[in-house]
Amino acid sequence: MEWTQEKLQALYVEVQKKAMTDEAFRKELLADSSKAIEAFAGEKLPEGFKLKVIENDPDYTATMVLPDLVGRELTDEENEAVAGGSFLDDYFVTGDRPPFVTGSGWIQSWF
Repeated sequence: MEWTQEKLQALYVEVQKKAMTDEAFRKELLADSSKAIEAFAGEKLPEGFKLKVIENDPDYTATMVLPDLVGRELTDEENEAVAGGSFLDDYFVTGDRPPFVTGSGWIQSWF
């Protein structure tokens, strides 16, 4: 079966749920995230799909994931390509503020 954005989004939610309660699964995700997710999903991830899983540090209120560094202005075509947002925008982020991950692991918008 082909991977779609919707399928990846649904898998992300299910992996998050399992990782919240299954310590062994968390350890597998941290050791080899792709292998753990492929075993969980029962199929290989899309070719070239790379994923980094990190664990929240309880000493910090939030973990921030920095966006890609953009060294120039985007062209009109590039702006059009990203104008629809990403699945994080669709599911977790409100407004145009950058996301961050709270201590509970949920992505929130700045307040």
